[in-house]
Amino acid sequence: MLIGAGVYQYRKGVQHAQYKRRASAARAVIQSIQQVGGNELQALVQLRLHLDYESGEEKSAALTVKMAIPIVRLADYQGGCTVSAQYDGSRKIIIGGLMGKVV
Repeated sequence: MLIGAGVYQYRKGVQHAQYKRRASAARAVIQSIQQVGGNELQALVQLRLHLDYESGEEKSAALTVKMAIPIVRLADYQGGCTVSAQYDGSRKIIIGGLMGKVV
């Protein structure tokens, strides 16, 4: 079981690394958060956020993102806070180290 957990973490890290290579770094300002599901360990939330790209070459964007956030980190994603993000224009986005799906 320990080996399986290690393999899972390795694959997850490889997926994030491949995505980060082609994604643009940005700063995300969370406008609102709404819980749409989940369980006792994590909450499935829908975030409305505003992206400001750090390079300045791309336009800022307003997005709606669905993602699972661990309950212990839910306070880091409250409305009005700023978190780091990587986004390449597709349906995947990484916000504060957690991957989500653009709706």
